[in-house]
Amino acid sequence: MNKLAIKVVSGDFERGFPIILRQGENLEIEGNLPAAPNLPQDYETWKSNYHNHPGIHHFRAIKPIPVQVTNYSHSDLKNSINTWLNSAEPEFRPLRDKILASIAQNDQKEIILQTEDVWFWHIPWHLWDVLEENKIEVILSASQYEKLPQVRKIKPKDEVKILVILGDSTNIDVKSDLLLLQNQLPHAYIQPLLQPSKEQLRNKLWEQEWDILFFAGHSYSQGGNVPGEFQINPQEKLTIEELKHGLENAIKNGLQLAIFNSCDCIGLARELVKLQLPATIVMREPVLDIVAQKFLEHFLKAFAKRDKTLSASVREARERLREIEDKYFCASMLPLICHNPATEMPTWRSLLGHSNQVEYNQEQGKKQIIQSTQIDNIEFLPTTFKANLKANFWSVANLSGVIITCLLSFLSLISLKANQIQYKDTPIKSNSEVKFICADDGESSSYQVPTTYASTPEGKFPIIRWETNYLNSSGWIPQRRCEEISLRLQSAYDNGSMKFITNGKINDQPVICTTREYGGECADLLFTLRPEDDTIAIAEQLADTFKGRAVGGLRQSSSDRQYYIEVNIDQLLIEAQFARE
Repeated sequence: MNKLAIKVVSGDFERGFPIILRQGENLEIEGNLPAAPNLPQDYETWKSNYHNHPGIHHFRAIKPIPVQVTNYSHSDLKNSINTWLNSAEPEFRPLRDKILASIAQNDQKEIILQTEDVWFWHIPWHLWDVLEENKIEVILSASQYEKLPQVRKIKPKDEVKILVILGDSTNIDVKSDLLLLQNQLPHAYIQPLLQPSKEQLRNKLWEQEWDILFFAGHSYSQGGNVPGEFQINPQEKLTIEELKHGLENAIKNGLQLAIFNSCDCIGLARELVKLQLPATIVMREPVLDIVAQKFLEHFLKAFAKRDKTLSASVREARERLREIEDKYFCASMLPLICHNPATEMPTWRSLLGHSNQVEYNQEQGKKQIIQSTQIDNIEFLPTTFKANLKANFWSVANLSGVIITCLLSFLSLISLKANQIQYKDTPIKSNSEVKFICADDGESSSYQVPTTYASTPEGKFPIIRWETNYLNSSGWIPQRRCEEISLRLQSAYDNGSMKFITNGKINDQPVICTTREYGGECADLLFTLRPEDDTIAIAEQLADTFKGRAVGGLRQSSSDRQYYIEVNIDQLLIEAQFARE
């Protein structure tokens, strides 16, 4: 299907805009969009009302925007847009009729609007009743664009690679964005950067190939043609120009989509369009924290889980936001899509390197991909516990050639010392914040081993040292495994699912995972075992490890031979601190 494209040649709202309507290579009609001298002020008045609406707080903006409260409403702006676009002026009516005919004949779902006028980027085009009734998205583009030469061709692969930048989070919750990406995306490798420095971000853009760039945090555009900026950490802000060379390299190597789930990003979007990035999703105005999260949740479900087109996914997320506008004023007006028409709009399927649905289904029929990493030889720390570890846990770790993991070994290791702890007279305070992080072990200056730590107010506790390299050929180098498991532990801890740890199966593959209740299903996958490994036998040996543990307990379901090991991670970390003293 040939998409409709409207190119705004020049003009202004006082005199009108010469435009060209194109569809494919065979249709080109010139016309004129009528004048609308009051529309910019109408939008500014609505914007003032939006910024000052009761209940609007926790914007993902770098700084508050001073505005004046008015009574101008959403419906007034909508009426203004429809009066303009339903004009019967002779220089515009033939173009409008052609748009209507194309919609009726071709099931048109997208219209590309090519313009350099910044006001056209702000206007919520979906409020035009013609587009609203037919569920059509307007996609913004530069008036001039080009297809980049020598872009890396995407080959079929197991994972979509996503670089996630979690910037300054003052007064907002960016961790929820990361959890949504982890939980909603099948077949994805997610690399988070937590409040990175400029150098760290630049290096990541050069060192690896990425399919999607995602940002959550504070951002701001000053209006006009001034570039926007986003806050990568509490001290540093960035413009797209400052990342230009790294982004150009990333685009050349396959970057297809950027998502800025943050405030007032039109300035950023216009700069990304200049770099010929295939697609960008941003917010037109300051966005509430909860609205940003709801948009991301609904967009990911449509785009990745149901494989809808990018525009259809944004449209569905917009419609879901409309359902909550009784609480969150004009939430559906914020999302905006930008596109380079010389490139194909990415789909989740195409990001995996599959050109069509048949090819994608055939590939998925051959193998089932689980978002996980197999665990190999691990040396557990701290050193003072090594003797007890070898005596009590090593048989579990080496069962069937599989090294079982992370938190379970840490818990058993702590339990060995639990009965020896002499509590002090002062009350023990629970660790309200536990951060699972990946860092070098610091034991050797010549050979640094990636290590998963639990960082608490009382100290930093090493859990796993990632030493062997036998999974390197599949991309799971020690550093990547360390980062992935640290994130999964953090996710399980933050969302409250780390109450029980159990064995189970996902897609017929044996796994170790967390669950919120005894007898419950897996809530968060921690790691995957090999198909030939016996999870029941592993669980039985885990049971021996946990006998006599001071905190929590072990309960066995005799009907399904599945084990649920109760966990109180805060208390266990407190006990670990006393055991080290």
